[in-house]
Amino acid sequence: MVIPSAGSPSLGAGVRQSADYGHVVRTRVGEATAATWERLTEVRRVGDDKLLAQCRSVYVALDPATSRPRRVDASLRAPFAG
Repeated sequence: MVIPSAGSPSLGAGVRQSADYGHVVRTRVGEATAATWERLTEVRRVGDDKLLAQCRSVYVALDPATSRPRRVDASLRAPFAG
């Protein structure tokens, strides 16, 4: 189940996903550059909200025709805008 949560200060809104085993996964989009953007994820325990794991992933937009990096333009940002 995905539940929209408060938007991040930069690109897009975060989501909260309820996982089995009493954990909650929160993810949001971080900073964006011309061709990259961050995805920030946390896993927390339900009940005491203890942080169990966190990660930062960097996504690169690729042009499907050339497989080369492309700019992160408005058409790529739109699906993540809260």
